[in-house]
Amino acid sequence: MPKTKSGHRIGIFMRCVAVAAMVMVFFLVFSFQHTFKLMEEHHERHVARDLNDHPSIMSHKVGTEPLEHEEMFANTLKNCLPAEKGKECKTYIPESTERIGIIAPPGLMATYLFKLMNSVVAHGKKSSGSKVTNTTFEIIQTTHIPPYGYGKTHGYTRLVRVVPEPLLVGATDTLVATINNINDYGAKHITLGDIKASLRQQIRYHCRLNHVAAHTALWTIGLEEVAGMRTEDLIDRVQEFLDLERDEAVADKIMEGEANNGGAGENPLSKLEEMYSEGALLLSVAQSTNPGQDILEILDQVLVDEMRMSKNLTNWPCESFWKVGDAENPLELSPIIKRISQDLSPDCGAAFTDCFVQRDKCEYKGDGKCS
Repeated sequence: MPKTKSGHRIGIFMRCVAVAAMVMVFFLVFSFQHTFKLMEEHHERHVARDLNDHPSIMSHKVGTEPLEHEEMFANTLKNCLPAEKGKECKTYIPESTERIGIIAPPGLMATYLFKLMNSVVAHGKKSSGSKVTNTTFEIIQTTHIPPYGYGKTHGYTRLVRVVPEPLLVGATDTLVATINNINDYGAKHITLGDIKASLRQQIRYHCRLNHVAAHTALWTIGLEEVAGMRTEDLIDRVQEFLDLERDEAVADKIMEGEANNGGAGENPLSKLEEMYSEGALLLSVAQSTNPGQDILEILDQVLVDEMRMSKNLTNWPCESFWKVGDAENPLELSPIIKRISQDLSPDCGAAFTDCFVQRDKCEYKGDGKCS
């Protein structure tokens, strides 16, 4: 049907409106991205400024190095990899969606792997030999530990846990990440007691995940391994764990996409360096405020005590996240440690989650006594 003059004018008007809307959307997206970038940069500078201005920090430098007995902890970590022969690793699938949890305490530890796994899933497809082919994937980054029980209690098909290497990097990174969530609380308020409590929480976190690995498909990977592995190799590991076709073209597509974005992909090594440096600042401040004490020796003793108390992370149930203060009063926690306890505890109100073990119910309520 031929257009009338008025119809032609309306068409031109509508196209102009559409172009204007697109320009406005682009402007808003750019503005928000710029704002978020400034917020992130401000946070990083704020943490460093807080700590660098601390008196006598230069004469009390401490590095984020492995603790003397850290190998005791590393040797306990378990996997449950379905590809390994003889492994009975359950892969519960709720509502035809494979829910893949990438789990680590608050901080930067899991951010890169989360983004990478989303890219792999977007480009991948189930392997031809897979028992399940008609599912979709949902990649979930979480800090909350799964409740005790099998897949129907925690709702995950597979879990990936990122382990801090060394442990102190995890403890300090979680403290730094949590500062933003507490009003009038800065890095300079973090004490040696907080670092000890955070270290206990990190260890207990992996005690819990070791129990999950007894029945649920779980891949354990170290933070330094994530940062140091070639992207192609890491993608191959992800494909294997998710039971996807081992397709080298996927890596090419992902890296090509990053190149087209001006190399905007996150650099895991630079993030790791950031975690090291911020952790070292926290530890150095703690050392400067505790002259005459070797804080690395103190923190190593925390590790040894935790390993002894948990029988090398085998005791069931694992110790509470809400009971990580010093022995004389383990329930006395600072605001930042309470917030971390909340972030680590099972989220009994989440979708596909069912807490039936008393310890989980107590953790969810913030009850360290659990009497």
